[in-house]
Amino acid sequence: MAAIKTAAFQDSPMDTALWPPHLRQKPGLEDRVDWGLACMREALSKPMVHFVVAVDATPAGDVVAGYAEWISPKTEPKKQGGQERKQQRLPLPISLDEDAMKKGNEEIRTLLGAEECKEAFRGRELEKMWTLNSIAVDSGYRGRGLGKMLTMWGMDEADQACDEIWLIASPSGRGMYESLGFKQVAAGERFGEGQFVMTKFKKMGQ
Repeated sequence: MAAIKTAAFQDSPMDTALWPPHLRQKPGLEDRVDWGLACMREALSKPMVHFVVAVDATPAGDVVAGYAEWISPKTEPKKQGGQERKQQRLPLPISLDEDAMKKGNEEIRTLLGAEECKEAFRGRELEKMWTLNSIAVDSGYRGRGLGKMLTMWGMDEADQACDEIWLIASPSGRGMYESLGFKQVAAGERFGEGQFVMTKFKKMGQ
């Protein structure tokens, strides 16, 4: 999965900024794959993280064709009196540009703090909604509807729980989400690339 994610986003403005050639420690994309694998392993320890994997059963064995990382609503009650459990963050690899990561995170915070987002999410808490954190399909399997299938898994889960969904789409993914009924509520940029906040809310009365 880490290799598929790395290959899918290697030429994106974000990855280009995060992984500059002068910081590279290993050949090719190995630094990125190692980091992606470490992040996925860490995510698997969290009960609200759900990895959905599309597998092709070939004569030579099972092949991972794509995956999606869904995050379900947070249900743990917040402890009072400053007793919240602090999350330990993975140490950043020296091959990753920390300043670039901070810049990208700040651009996303700015987008989510925009008036359009505040209005769209009024009366709602992001942590109490489902969100699609990451999705990628191997280049050899694109065009077969796997992206929609992986997205619909989370949509079905949210629907069964009567929950709502939000996500941030890239320019290449926005059309697919629109075809599944998502509505764009705000737009911004990260490293010069469009980023689109999209939602799938329950209709009034449901």
